[in-house]
Amino acid sequence: MNTHAVSPAQYPGDTSAFVLDLRELSREIRDHPVSPLLKKAGLDTSVMKNFRPVSNLSTVSKLLERLAVVRLKPHICSSSNWHNLQSAYSQSHSTETVLCKILDDITEAADGVDITALISLDISGAFDAVDHQILIQRLEEEFGITDTCRNWIESYLTGRSATVLIGTATSPTVDVPLGVPQGSVLGPLLYTMYVAPIGRLIHNLGVNYHQYADDTELLSCIPSLKFL
Repeated sequence: MNTHAVSPAQYPGDTSAFVLDLRELSREIRDHPVSPLLKKAGLDTSVMKNFRPVSNLSTVSKLLERLAVVRLKPHICSSSNWHNLQSAYSQSHSTETVLCKILDDITEAADGVDITALISLDISGAFDAVDHQILIQRLEEEFGITDTCRNWIESYLTGRSATVLIGTATSPTVDVPLGVPQGSVLGPLLYTMYVAPIGRLIHNLGVNYHQYADDTELLSCIPSLKFL
């Protein structure tokens, strides 16, 4: 792992700060096998899109990612560009909070004799379609992540290669130019930053919404008097 002139002694009691002051991750950490896991029991195993490519990352990689998340998350969540209506990977939030919020909005509309329209959106292959350059630009411009920290994240994302592993059989190694690793610790946080502008766009249009990772619920309440 390549570093510049820095030592853990500069960060007493804060190993996470030292992790983000490393210039880049080594190639060995970024290379990993991928296990295709069926998304849901009963799906056709002959259809490749029914499998989720889960990265088997090393313990060292996950440890470094977890330390990075400890350092990054407070900064990101305090940004005005981070939306509280994104319930994925947030403390005290879950799929249950999404359902409670949507149900409460629908119930409130029904009490006012309004008609409610609910549209559910899902991004197909969301984690695998993340453009690294767009994500890096978003980190800089919307969340103020620059310099060494920005370079560390770019190092984490780029230069990856993967081998598909099924039992004892392996595929040839290929480069991975897009996406964030599924099964990683840092990947979900990076993805939510990548899709953060979606919430802002919906809010500006005056539509109620709630997000959970790549799932977005749009809720529109229309006064029933308009239909009389």
